[in-house]
Amino acid sequence: MVRERLSWVGHRTVGTGGTSKLNRVVHVEDANHKALAAIRAITPKPHGIFCVDLKGDEQGIPKPTEINCRFTTNVHYSTLASVKFGKPEWNFPWLAGRMMLNEPFPRCKELDALPSNLWFTKNVDMGYTIVEDENWRAAEVT
Repeated sequence: MVRERLSWVGHRTVGTGGTSKLNRVVHVEDANHKALAAIRAITPKPHGIFCVDLKGDEQGIPKPTEINCRFTTNVHYSTLASVKFGKPEWNFPWLAGRMMLNEPFPRCKELDALPSNLWFTKNVDMGYTIVEDENWRAAEVT
């Protein structure tokens, strides 16, 4: 899942790090391939969970900044989407558990598993929310 971070907690400047509060799922083929190449640079036969952080350079080309052998700290987004939309194949921790126990699991896309029309928010007072398409915008009253 490629997640574009659009704003940060504490009004930080975009791209300077920290906790993001507005994110959206995007499909970026180059980012997927760069992440896979970074993992394969560590081991030719990866197994287990990997999370690769990428940041676009001056030309917008994704570059790996870190690789973790664990779920990202934002794995709750895929789990929340799984529950809200009834898609167990989006619940990555559940899938990993099923695989580890050699239990059957639903097939899912290897890349871009979540649709690109999902937005996620994180707020200290509200917790996490997910919206589909542009449904998070307030309705215009005439």
